[in-house]
Amino acid sequence: MVVMEIIFQILLSIHNLVRWLILILMSLVLIYGILIWIYQKKNQLSFKSLENTNLFKINKKIFFYLFIVINIQFLIGFTLYPLSTLVIGGWNHLSESIKVKEVRFFMVEHPVLMVVLLGIIHAINGYLKKENENFYKIQTFLIVLSFLIILYGVPWFRPIFRLL
Repeated sequence: MVVMEIIFQILLSIHNLVRWLILILMSLVLIYGILIWIYQKKNQLSFKSLENTNLFKINKKIFFYLFIVINIQFLIGFTLYPLSTLVIGGWNHLSESIKVKEVRFFMVEHPVLMVVLLGIIHAINGYLKKENENFYKIQTFLIVLSFLIILYGVPWFRPIFRLL
């Protein structure tokens, strides 16, 4: 049992640190998306002609890293969920625990919001493969929506940097 607690704490620390990497990558994707959107509008370029610009290539590479990191983060969270004593205790006493904000947050709200976030990132990735003149407008909107989900769905009331 002690080994499982150590594994849980290590994974939780990694999970906590990776959220900062996600926020940084998401910020970069948002900045580059806005720059490309402005550049496209200013120069009246099609989506196809943007593919040869450095802005496009950099944004695509950053988004690729964001996509990979968010998927890894999801797998870490998916592993943490059944190991959490808070979640296990919550499911064992559902009627009482659902009334406790912190327990409900980790049992229901956080996992659901992170699945929605994962779905949005996968939608952007799928959209990136299609030629769409409004891609960067849509990407910017979806990244802003993702930021809002993260702002609500991340346990900011927990330590900012959790160390072992």
